[in-house]
Amino acid sequence: MLVELASTPVAAGLFFLYIKDKYEKEPWKMLFLGVLFGLYTAAVVYALGSFLEERFPHEETPFYTAFFSSAGVEEAVKFLFLFFLIWGNRNFNEPLDGIVYGVFVSLGFAWAENVIYVTHPILGGYETAWERALLSVPGHGLFGVRMGYYFALGKYRSRRTCLLVIFFGFRGAALGFRVKKNQRAAKLLAVSGKSIKRVLAEGENLLEIP
Repeated sequence: MLVELASTPVAAGLFFLYIKDKYEKEPWKMLFLGVLFGLYTAAVVYALGSFLEERFPHEETPFYTAFFSSAGVEEAVKFLFLFFLIWGNRNFNEPLDGIVYGVFVSLGFAWAENVIYVTHPILGGYETAWERALLSVPGHGLFGVRMGYYFALGKYRSRRTCLLVIFFGFRGAALGFRVKKNQRAAKLLAVSGKSIKRVLAEGENLLEIP
């Protein structure tokens, strides 16, 4: 039952993005790979995070967590997997695809992370499942939208500055996720809902680029 509770918000987010991609549906194989790549990122993030913790001992502070030890590592790894998945792929043929694949990779990671937390013998349980369904999973999805948006900007608007744009895109996602995660659930959901609609509208506007 806990695994189902951990998986439901992820499935809902994936379905929502799939139906929002109304111009040209992405191949099921690519969407599956997006989720699979997201699952792989969880293992890479754990291994890399453990290595950095041992190599560079430090005191956890909100600033350090937001930019380096936690969110920084997570978002950087997700960005790399997103890059290798679609940057040179022929299916990445319109700007909105960046948002779609960005969210699928992010929610793939959120799926693995959510199952681990919710089924944890000490930290897990039904309360954890509900809290993460309201906070963590929407947070990963929301900033996957933002990362994918800047990813598409980098490819379709200015190849010269694409690395700079993408860098600030995923770093902003990392910081934003950690800041929003610590706010109250109601406030986060209100802000997230408006932001998702606004960013998706911006993504659709990108389709007008020749």
